[in-house]
Amino acid sequence: MVRWHRVYAPLGRRVLGWLAVAAVVVGVPLVFLRHPPEPVQAVTACGAVVLLLLGVRMRFVGVFVNDQGVKFSLTMNDEIVPWAQIAAFEPRRATIAQWLFEPGLSLWILAPDGSVRETPLIRSSVWMIKQRMGRRTTPAPGFYLAEPAFDEVLRRLRQELAERSTAAD
Repeated sequence: MVRWHRVYAPLGRRVLGWLAVAAVVVGVPLVFLRHPPEPVQAVTACGAVVLLLLGVRMRFVGVFVNDQGVKFSLTMNDEIVPWAQIAAFEPRRATIAQWLFEPGLSLWILAPDGSVRETPLIRSSVWMIKQRMGRRTTPAPGFYLAEPAFDEVLRRLRQELAERSTAAD
């Protein structure tokens, strides 16, 4: 099996993941200090376990590459695009840009046959998305990166693609 490697430094998500793990490691034993556990303690323990699972999963969120292709890992799913289906990477207007407070860009993959495919990677300095649901604001599905990080991922992916193109020739 070929190992995936991340194309950028995941500092923020790594910290969040470790904080969630630390909260569970400290929180769950404290909840069960009283015997028998009360319903509030049971609910808190279940919440701590959910936080632990989310924190562990957040460690694996990101953009990865290997000899097979590019993997976009989100909290709940992964998308793998083989190198053979990639001719170029290009930033274009995100389909969810209507909800962004600024013109949002996402990473698009241009295929050798000329078709284009939007990835879940979104360049945005604004983290909250305004949805047309009254006053409620929630992030739309996607993997949001600050502008410098997005630009670095785009540069690294183009570099990886160029290296694979020259190796194939």
